[in-house]
Amino acid sequence: MRDITRQETIRQVLSDNIPNDKWLHITDIYNLFEQSHKDFRPDDFLPLADYNSQEQWKRNIRVALRQFKLKNLILWNGNEKYLFPGFDEISNEEIPSLTQNSGISEQRLWEQLERKRITGIKGEEFVVGHEKQSLLNLNLTELAEKVKRVSDENVANGYDVISYSPDGQEKFIEVKTTITSRYEFEISSNEIKRAKQISENYFLYFIRNFKADNKENEILIYNYSELESNFEMVPCSFKAKLKK
Repeated sequence: MRDITRQETIRQVLSDNIPNDKWLHITDIYNLFEQSHKDFRPDDFLPLADYNSQEQWKRNIRVALRQFKLKNLILWNGNEKYLFPGFDEISNEEIPSLTQNSGISEQRLWEQLERKRITGIKGEEFVVGHEKQSLLNLNLTELAEKVKRVSDENVANGYDVISYSPDGQEKFIEVKTTITSRYEFEISSNEIKRAKQISENYFLYFIRNFKADNKENEILIYNYSELESNFEMVPCSFKAKLKK
C-alpha cells in the first residue's frame, strides 16, 4: 500500500490556507498547498501511472476539490478555477458557469445576491454621509441637510443619491460598491441613458474594497466624460425579441 498524504489531511490544509473571496487557478492551489504542507509522505511524488506523469499529491488535491464541490462547499467556474467559502461577490459572467456545473445551489445564489444588495445600500449610505460631511466642512449646513439617498424611493431614477456642489448645483450620483479590489461594476442601460441625459451634473462614485465599519473607504469619482473614457462597457445580458 502506498504511503501517501491522507485525503483528510489534504482537505484540512486546503481549508486552513486557501484564501476566501478569491478565484484561484488549480496551479495556484498546488503552489499554496506545497508551501503550506510540510509533511509530504514518501509516495506523494510518484507518478499516477506509466502513462500519466502527474504526481500523486496533485491528483489527490483534485479529488479533494471535487468532494468540496459536490457538497457545495466551494464554487467552480468550469475552467480550472475555484472559489472557497466566505465568498461575497460573483461576477455576472461567472454565475452561468457555476449554476450549469452544479457549483452553487439556488439558495446560495439568492443569498449571494442579497449580500450584494445590502452592500450596495451600505455603499450608498456611506456616500450620503461623505457628501454631507464635505458640505458641513464648508459650513454649508443647509445644503448638507438636503443631501439624500433616492434609490430607496425610486430605483428607476438612474442614480442613487442627490447631493450639491458648493455653489448649490445639484449632483446626481450613481454609487457602485464592491468588497473586491476589481476595477469593474455592473451598470444598466437605464443608468447609462440617464447619465447621458444629465451629463454635466452626473457623477459615478465607485468604492472598491468596501468595509461598512471603515470611515475611510476610498471613493473614486468620475463625471460622465471620465466614465466614458475610463471604462469599457461590456454587455453581459441581452433581451431577445421575436424576429419579424
